[in-house]
Amino acid sequence: METNPKLLGICIPTYNRPTDLKECLEYLIPQLKPYSYPVFISDNSTDDRTKRMLSKMTYKHIHYSKNKGKRIYAPNAINSMKMADTQYLWELADDDLAKEGAIDRITSELKSGREFIQINCSLKNKAGRIITERRLPIDKDIIYGKDDSDKVLLNARSGHAGNNAQLIVNRKDALMQLGKLTKAQKENGYIHTILFYGAIAGKTGIMIAKPLMVYQVGTTGGERHINGWAKDYPDALQTLAAIAPRNYSNRAIMEALKQSRKNVLSAIFIARRDCRESECVKLRAAVMENKYLTLREKAFATTIFIIPKSLIETLNDILTDIFHSKT
Repeated sequence: METNPKLLGICIPTYNRPTDLKECLEYLIPQLKPYSYPVFISDNSTDDRTKRMLSKMTYKHIHYSKNKGKRIYAPNAINSMKMADTQYLWELADDDLAKEGAIDRITSELKSGREFIQINCSLKNKAGRIITERRLPIDKDIIYGKDDSDKVLLNARSGHAGNNAQLIVNRKDALMQLGKLTKAQKENGYIHTILFYGAIAGKTGIMIAKPLMVYQVGTTGGERHINGWAKDYPDALQTLAAIAPRNYSNRAIMEALKQSRKNVLSAIFIARRDCRESECVKLRAAVMENKYLTLREKAFATTIFIIPKSLIETLNDILTDIFHSKT
């Protein structure tokens, strides 16, 4: 089999989750070996557990960078992209799982001349249960023309344009977007969304209907993630519209913003679920004072914070299904 190790690189930003990362790599590496595709891991961890775990891996094509920066996802993600020396990038979170056959299918599509690939995924909850088999409920692949950028954005579904594990894009095109951004825009928590969706604007590609990965939902809450979905993500979409106005219409941007507000509610619920009782009073006050939240979202927060902690776990799967429903 003819292989080109420079065709595809897997970029994984990580933070203090060596167990999750190990499982991610255990799914990936057997699929990467026939192609010798490299993995680029950018680590913002506060300890050496991830480094020690990786030292035991026998795959020769893992590239690792230990950073001294703060716990901020976007710069970590960009660093993993800059580490890569391949033509195409697939950015995975450290708890994303590539399904069997994913790399073979991706390789086949890239060799056929696709400029980008959008991947359907299955969703699992914090307990590991699959709650949605197909994030986008389609049975046939979707072929995108140069005028279909709006469709790509909206097919990401309910804010999952923020999840770049759904996209394989040209490395050069993605990093070129940095030159179009101001300093403030580069500090946006969802800058990776701008880079990836900016890179595919006006390009031809495919949406693969069969889920090729498993994406975990219901793991990120707290004030930082509430602010991320309420402020940074909308700002990122507006920036995307500004740098690619011919490709992303106001209608598509507004629809993506509307869909993404589910993620604000999800972050509020997870914050309540995971906070200690001693922290909940402070967190509730911060949520109510958050100027980026709507009255509806604050009303939801008020309700969630008066529910006894003992009932929160009972509601967990019900609300997770609602937040990440197919509609």
